[in-house]
Amino acid sequence: MLGYRYSLLSSIATGGMNNVICLIPSRNVSENEHFPQDDADFIKQWLAWTDDNVALLTKMAPIAAWGRPGPGKADGNLAVINNTGVAFLFNPSAREINKSIALDSSWRFNCSSEMTFNITELVPQQATRATVACGGMFNVTIPATT
Repeated sequence: MLGYRYSLLSSIATGGMNNVICLIPSRNVSENEHFPQDDADFIKQWLAWTDDNVALLTKMAPIAAWGRPGPGKADGNLAVINNTGVAFLFNPSAREINKSIALDSSWRFNCSSEMTFNITELVPQQATRATVACGGMFNVTIPATT
């Protein structure tokens, strides 16, 4: 089982502002009191992220070049506005998957020769991964069951 974090991020990537979350402790006071704070913070952080990124979420679409999701295949969703974007990459398989991503018009970027993109990973923790020239390639390893 991939867990609620995968489900929450998948819901945001595919549903945008139409999220359904079924892990909110509400049945009784004890359940609420024992809900781990780091889990509550993760949910709050991503729901706040959706509020802050409504415009991007309205442009979210599957990464068509990767084909249909399936066993042993990574998939994801992408949104870009004015050369700023977000990609949710998923790998439900038991093995990591390596992908090369061309930061060009195939990913909805409008490149000029002097442009660069800062690639920042948000999950599992925020970290700058690379700076890539527009039209360049970014290689990413998508961990198993993420």
